[in-house]
Amino acid sequence: GPTRFGVFQKIAAEEIRALDPAAEIVFGGLSPFQFHPGGIWAFLQEVGEAHPDICDSFDSLAIHPYSFAQQESPEAEFKQGNYVHPSMTGLIGEARFILDQIGCADAPIHLTESGWPDYYMGVEKQGAYAARGLLLAAAAGAASYYWYTFWDSTIGPDEVAPTECTFGLMTVPSSAEDPGERKPSFHAMKGASAMLNGSRYAGDLGPGLDLEEDLHALAFVDDEARFTVAVWHSQDELDTEVELEIPAPEGAATWNLHDYSGVLQGTGDTMPVTVTATGRVSYLKFL
Repeated sequence: GPTRFGVFQKIAAEEIRALDPAAEIVFGGLSPFQFHPGGIWAFLQEVGEAHPDICDSFDSLAIHPYSFAQQESPEAEFKQGNYVHPSMTGLIGEARFILDQIGCADAPIHLTESGWPDYYMGVEKQGAYAARGLLLAAAAGAASYYWYTFWDSTIGPDEVAPTECTFGLMTVPSSAEDPGERKPSFHAMKGASAMLNGSRYAGDLGPGLDLEEDLHALAFVDDEARFTVAVWHSQDELDTEVELEIPAPEGAATWNLHDYSGVLQGTGDTMPVTVTATGRVSYLKFL
């Protein structure tokens, strides 16, 4: 239980720091699949209540912010009776709230396991959700975002619902010479890295643009004050198209529009920029 876990956490932290005072000690990683009246991350709260000094025994928190049943979109909140499974933003927000409550307000939150299996939803939605989950995590202040897992695994004949086998960014490798095929999720993660490398979250344009709840426009900025806006919608059908206008930041002269994989789709100098949002992220870079 939480009391005993806290004891082990303290012992482990003392031993680790004796060997390496610079090591980062991570609490977790916590699974969201617990039906607890105290909420998704109630275990952390209970450890803090049992051990008021527990913050002295870890530097950061690890959580596994899977969506409900590992199928809902990262923007979706699932409710049934008293049970609430938050969205990606809510999962991180609840963890931050508990850290504040138990006295670890400044502890970074690492997403050490996240992802969607494509077995039921298909590879296209998996890819779309991969990038959207990453962007929402960045906006919510997550320190890192680790995907589970890199490769699919072989589905055995006795597997009834083999979702565990289909989380990969790549298909099952058959040999060193044939490492598998890159799935849309691979291209989505690579595209997000290329488009936002060196950037930090700058803000949500949605409220200022009076966007509907299912339209998303998150701004990121690099050290040279160049802005990139990630645009998408969270409607059920990925291919539904919704047009919206993105105003240019001060000083921008031109723009480039890239698709979810980072491939250039268009360029221009007309401001504001009309962007067609789909369920796959597009990146609008102002130059």
